[in-house]
Amino acid sequence: MIGRCQSLRHSLALAAIVAAILTWVPVAAAAQNASTQAVRTTAHFAFFSDFETNLNDALIAAGLARKRGSTDKGEASPEAACLDALPAAERAGWNRAVDYYADVVSSESVGDRGRTRIRLELAGVVKDDEWEDAEERRFIRIARGMRAAAAPAYEACRWTERDAANRRWIETLAPSLAEHELALAGRLAEAFQTRWAGLPMRVDVVETVEWSGAHTIHLRPPGAHVLISSSNPGYQGIAALEMVFHEASHFLTGRDTPLRRALDDAIRELGDPFRGDLVHAVHFYMTGEIVRRRLQEAAGIDYAPAMYALGLYDRGVFRRAIEATWPPYIDGKTTLPEAALALVRALQTGG
Repeated sequence: MIGRCQSLRHSLALAAIVAAILTWVPVAAAAQNASTQAVRTTAHFAFFSDFETNLNDALIAAGLARKRGSTDKGEASPEAACLDALPAAERAGWNRAVDYYADVVSSESVGDRGRTRIRLELAGVVKDDEWEDAEERRFIRIARGMRAAAAPAYEACRWTERDAANRRWIETLAPSLAEHELALAGRLAEAFQTRWAGLPMRVDVVETVEWSGAHTIHLRPPGAHVLISSSNPGYQGIAALEMVFHEASHFLTGRDTPLRRALDDAIRELGDPFRGDLVHAVHFYMTGEIVRRRLQEAAGIDYAPAMYALGLYDRGVFRRAIEATWPPYIDGKTTLPEAALALVRALQTGG
């Protein structure tokens, strides 16, 4: 169920005891109460700097570092001195929680089933007693107990700084959203030929979200939940505007959406010349190009989209092919199926 069932069984006895003991312990109540309200809400987004979601992100990162034999941020910074100065019970609570996350939760995939379930519970999408599988309910409750054990150390040594950084990132993004949000949302919905739903979309701002810095999951009824890093170097300044809309636009490229159907049909007709997720590659280009055009037209900003700024898809022929075939579609000169066929042909012939 979790992808690490054997590790779960090994940890279950100790974890169940800890979870039972901590059932009655308030988890950093003041911090949680202060962060359960959105920091900022717009027409399309509700931005949160949530204590438990950030704690979960920190434990995943620490667990991965421990699994890999590397050093977690908090163990290689002034925070280490703070941790060392805590009472033994609080230090032990943090370390035991990191051990548990390393064994059970911190998989190599941000979309892992267990991690997704914790995330949905933290975002208020699903309550733990709503899971049909009893083992999943126990997993959610054990993970909550582990976070309760780690919470005092996290609140003492990291949370104030992290919450402030998250809020700065949100407030830095706010003027760009005020100026461009409605126009971009309209253009993206038109280009992807899909209507937005489930708005405002919850965006949980955290520190890492691993290597990618962001991840989006689809919800039912229709909607999406976004995790995004406030510390990723590629997501700062005006680039944050593109990345927020890139993540949100995953909703516009879900199952049986027009872009996905057009590319699937083109590949069925001509063959698949692309190694990887072609829908996501086109999604990257489309969102970045639409943001670039809007910033140039409305504010005179010469913006380099993430695909170029981050060096994505710079090997092979994808960039040449997409640049040759997709602007006419964005300009309204070709249809989506025509653009998809032209792109697949260009990929086959080398751009």
